[in-house]
Amino acid sequence: MEIPYIDYAKYVEALISMGIPKGNIYGNWSKEEAEQLQDKFNMYQGYLQAGLKFSKDNSYFYFSEDYNLGGGAIKINQNYFAKIYIGTFNRLSDLFTKNETLFDAQGLEAVKEANLPINTDFPINELMCQICLHFTYYHEVAHLHQDSKFLVHEQTEDHSNVKYDFERHFLEYDADIFAALSVCTHIFQYFDKYHNRKTIEDLEEITAILLAAILIRILLSPGIKVDFYTKETTHPHWIIRMMKIIEVIPNQLDTLVRTKYKINSLSQVELIRKSLIYARILNNELSLDIDFNNVQNMIKDNIADIKSYSEELMEGVMGYEKSAFNKWNS
Repeated sequence: MEIPYIDYAKYVEALISMGIPKGNIYGNWSKEEAEQLQDKFNMYQGYLQAGLKFSKDNSYFYFSEDYNLGGGAIKINQNYFAKIYIGTFNRLSDLFTKNETLFDAQGLEAVKEANLPINTDFPINELMCQICLHFTYYHEVAHLHQDSKFLVHEQTEDHSNVKYDFERHFLEYDADIFAALSVCTHIFQYFDKYHNRKTIEDLEEITAILLAAILIRILLSPGIKVDFYTKETTHPHWIIRMMKIIEVIPNQLDTLVRTKYKINSLSQVELIRKSLIYARILNNELSLDIDFNNVQNMIKDNIADIKSYSEELMEGVMGYEKSAFNKWNS
C-alpha cells in the first residue's frame, strides 16, 4: 500500500463537520512530535481509505486529546471513527522508543544481541513502540468492521461498575484477534526487510519481547483488574486475552515466514514462558509497579476456566457475521 500524505489541519476541520468535538482532537503538534505523528496518521488514515480488503468506507482516524492509555471507536450517523489517545503515543514513546539502553537489563541478553546494528537496521525498542501502537489501532479498526450496537455510544474500556455483556466480551476478543493477525504483517515485514540474521532464534526473541510489550501495554490500561475473572466488566481478563494473542501471533507468523524462509516453527510454550519473563523484566526496569507475583499461579489455578471461557468467546466471534475474524477469513 502506498502511504499518502494527508494535510492533518484540513482533515481536522472535516472531522469537526462530521460530529467529532474539536476539544477531543489532538491537533497542536510540537515540532518534535510532528514528524512521527504525521507519519503514523498518514499510515493509519491511508489504510482506511486505500480501498483494500480491510479498509472500510466512511472511516476516519485521529489522535485524541486524552492523556490516558487507550483508544476508542464510535459511529456517528453513517461515519466511523477510530482514535488513539495521544497519551498512548507519548507513554509508549517514553517507555520504548527513547529507551536506547533497555536491553542492557539482565535477562535480555539474547534480545540485545538480536538488536545489534550488525543484525538489524531498525532498533527493536522502536519496533516495540510501533507494534503496541499498531495493535491499539487495529483493535479499534476491528470495532469499526463489527459495526455493533455498542459503537454508537463509543466503544472504550471501562472496569467501573459496568454490567457484563457476553456480546461485548466476544467483540473485544475478536478485536484482539484481528489486531494480532494484523501486527504479524508488520513483524514479518520487519524480519524480512530490516533484520539481517534470518534465524528461528532471533525471530523467537523478537516475537517474545514484542508480546511482552503488548502485555505491558494491556496491563498499563487505566482501571485494569489483575484478579482473575470471567464474566465481569467490558473486557475479558488480560490473561484470557494474552493467551489468545500468544496463540495467534506465532501461528500467523509461521504461515508468513514459511512462505519465504525455511526455518522451524515458533514454539507457543516457549513464547509464553519467555514473554512472561520479559514482561516481568520490563516491569522492573521501567519501574511500572505491575504486580507479577501471582501471574503464573493465576494461570495455573484458572487454566480450566481460561480454556472454557476462551472457547465460549471464540464461538461468539465465529457466530457473529460481522466479526473482524470472519472478515479476515472471508
